[in-house]
Amino acid sequence: MPNALPPAATYQHAFEAQRAAGGQVVSTRTLVRETTTRIHGRDHFEFRGTDEDSVYAAALDRKNSIDIYRSPAVAYRYWEGDEYVVMVRCFGLD
Repeated sequence: MPNALPPAATYQHAFEAQRAAGGQVVSTRTLVRETTTRIHGRDHFEFRGTDEDSVYAAALDRKNSIDIYRSPAVAYRYWEGDEYVVMVRCFGLD
């Protein structure tokens, strides 16, 4: 059903969160940092952040935006302290 409404519990949860914040709009934005390095002729894109889902989603977005002929892949993902780390690697064009 593409036009289905969310359940009433979703609206109730959003209302309670807004009321707890004093009537202000509640934002749930997470920060994901990306660094790029080149190791042995391969590009490596490292993503770090505190939220596992948003870090992995950012890494997958980057992986899917890279040309298929460069063989992009998620090399590894793990927790390091309080941060989640995902590494995407691909071959260079040279």
